[in-house]
Amino acid sequence: MTNHIKSTTIKIDDISGGDIQKYDIQVIDIGVTGMNKFSPLTESMYYILVSLIEPLHGYGIIKKVEEMSSSRVKLAAGTLYGALTNLERNKLIIATGIDPDNKRRKLYQITDLGIDVLNDEIRRLEEMILNGRGVLND
Repeated sequence: MTNHIKSTTIKIDDISGGDIQKYDIQVIDIGVTGMNKFSPLTESMYYILVSLIEPLHGYGIIKKVEEMSSSRVKLAAGTLYGALTNLERNKLIIATGIDPDNKRRKLYQITDLGIDVLNDEIRRLEEMILNGRGVLND
């Protein structure tokens, strides 16, 4: 079966409740990179992704985030491991092995998808900064 996509402009005034019930409507995400479902990242998730450019274990992530944020962001173990579980489930990070210095510590690293999401978030944050500065400098 071949799918055909037809572009149509619909105004909100053109749709009634009955129309929504009558027609099968398919929404297609045509975002620039398709990463919109992950945006915005929480501050914790942002810093965790940034810290995982190189493989790290949980305690290493906590220390790296604290260092990067000048001790402003301090991750509790529960927050960290909940976030790691979500990031891994969404394929933004992967477990890469075991720390050779401590066999109980699992190492994590950002994936290519994680890097794409991180780049999208950085662009979003840069836009917010430019818009804010533009308004304040007027």
